[in-house]
Amino acid sequence: MNYSPALRQQGNALIGVLALMAAFCFLLLGLFTIVLISFTWSYQNLTAEDYVAALWFEPAAGHSNMDYMAHLSTDQDHSDYGSYKIMGDQWRLDARFLKMRWMATAFVGKESRYALSRLEGRYSNINDANHLPHMAHNIDDGGVLESFSIFGFNIFADINYGSSIYQDIRPNTLYTVYKTTTGLLVRQTVMHEEKTPKNFWQRLIGL
Repeated sequence: MNYSPALRQQGNALIGVLALMAAFCFLLLGLFTIVLISFTWSYQNLTAEDYVAALWFEPAAGHSNMDYMAHLSTDQDHSDYGSYKIMGDQWRLDARFLKMRWMATAFVGKESRYALSRLEGRYSNINDANHLPHMAHNIDDGGVLESFSIFGFNIFADINYGSSIYQDIRPNTLYTVYKTTTGLLVRQTVMHEEKTPKNFWQRLIGL
């Protein structure tokens, strides 16, 4: 079948338009993918929680029911840890903290930095805090908080300050400390639970 030159020209023009539209769609899809990946990466950088340390406690031999042996580990398998006697119904962990600018964290991946400095006991009751004995331990390893600088001007670091967390002491509880972009936080999990023998009816209904 023979087509007139006008029809062939219209067909070629239509094919060109469709090809241009397809290229434009692929371009938009590529840009959307890049934006999505960048957003996800930036979001992960800004919300990341990095492991710092783990603590667990057991009653210490003493004259008070608020004397504890605190076990502190900075490796995730808890194979190496130090033990410290503290006094109080709470524990407190201090660190020196270097916060990065949010743009450096989001787009360059520069993480905030920390150096643990002190572990101590704490009393939730202010009267106890003013009258009962207190004990603190220096756990500073002498680490220096540094960041990249150009001609003495630090383009990534925002501010250097102290970050502190505290929590009630509960036996059989593992406290895991994490670093965020702005400071420290702690999450707790039960290490093991005391199980009581089940009677016949509890076993029967699956309790």
